[in-house]
Amino acid sequence: MRKTTAVLAALAMMAAALVIGATPAQAAPYDHLGTAPVSGGAFYISNYWSDECIDVENGSSTNGTHVQQYSCYVAWNQQFVLVYLGYVNNRQAWRIKPRFDQTKCVDVTDGVTQVGKPLQIWTCSSGWQQMFELHDVGSSSLHVYQIKPIYNGWCIGSTATYDDLARLIEEPCGSDGESGRSQEWALSY
Repeated sequence: MRKTTAVLAALAMMAAALVIGATPAQAAPYDHLGTAPVSGGAFYISNYWSDECIDVENGSSTNGTHVQQYSCYVAWNQQFVLVYLGYVNNRQAWRIKPRFDQTKCVDVTDGVTQVGKPLQIWTCSSGWQQMFELHDVGSSSLHVYQIKPIYNGWCIGSTATYDDLARLIEEPCGSDGESGRSQEWALSY
């Protein structure tokens, strides 16, 4: 009887530790890979070919912090909230906000059309450089997106498809030298 009680008590403590320790940030990347966006939903955004996740450098919310790709792992700086804005410039527009600080948005530096212009984190504004189209290039059952700045319709890619710490940049779609592979992204939660 004592042994059964001790085992039950130990199981109860482990279950309580799991419940208390569980946070939304502990969801595994890749659950529901290739899902469709939902406004207000939090997602990991990973390159479809390399499985590298979009990542806010060092988890910093300082204006000008680089947006890069990095090996996917369970972390707040790899989770983004998508906010649907309606149609802008005849495209469905989304704002991409780091989950850890939703006063900030993913932003194309200076909001100009220039090959290699890097993405950064900046205080959210009404600027077009913080609005993106998620253009579905996948199948009906697996959504794969080109993420395109609203103001120019180019694609967001990385400086090196398969490398950790590669910066995210804007560039013409298909111009990455890898048949657009650095420009194809999947959502998961």
